[in-house]
Amino acid sequence: GGRSGDTVLLFPSERSVDARDLDWRGVKHLVVIESTWITSNQILRDRKLQSLPHVKITGEQTTFWRYHHHGEECLSTLECLFHLLRQYQIQTTGSYAGQYDDIVFYYAHCYRAIQLYYLGRPDRTFVHKQSYIHYQRAADHAA
Repeated sequence: GGRSGDTVLLFPSERSVDARDLDWRGVKHLVVIESTWITSNQILRDRKLQSLPHVKITGEQTTFWRYHHHGEECLSTLECLFHLLRQYQIQTTGSYAGQYDDIVFYYAHCYRAIQLYYLGRPDRTFVHKQSYIHYQRAADHAA
């Protein structure tokens, strides 16, 4: 449940409010669309979602290892949730002390594993963004 006045939709539309600028007082529910970008636009047509205010994450870049061509500010759902919760904590308490870091534990573990995989195989070719594989940083963490 939840009334539209106390519910926000995490979605980067033209009418979205930046999470850093959202007035979080009264927000009790968050709706998140977990799907591909093409499917999310279809889901967004649902009449129940159309009246909800939208909130978005800005100023963050993806570290998602399956690089796509939508741009570096096109985050995975998990990245969005983490950054949104972090912004919520900052906006409502004035600081962030790592309360939501565990949400991305497995994500960070997989990111590190992929970094180490390519560190050991620099001859492998893959589609990547500039400076995605941080060979020295991965080598330092492996030591």
